[in-house]
Amino acid sequence: MDRCNVEPTTGCSKVSPGCKNCYAERIFPRAYGKSRAFTDVRCHEDRLEQPIKWKKPRKIFVNSMSDLFHEAVPFDSSTRSSQSWRSASSTRSRY
Repeated sequence: MDRCNVEPTTGCSKVSPGCKNCYAERIFPRAYGKSRAFTDVRCHEDRLEQPIKWKKPRKIFVNSMSDLFHEAVPFDSSTRSSQSWRSASSTRSRY
């Protein structure tokens, strides 16, 4: 089974001492460029439908580059993400 990431949100804030060595913050400039700060939290609703369109089942890592439940992420967006996972689960993908 293939593995991949789906990023319905990007960006995060340091909220605890455990955030000091955040891997996502380190690789963020490589993935999204240096013109945007890691603390700029954004929702990408268009990415929610990606897994539903895939033909082959995959293991999916959701939000490796952010916190889906960050205070800047609207609750509706988090809810739509979980609904999308349930829909894609019927295509044999695993989250």
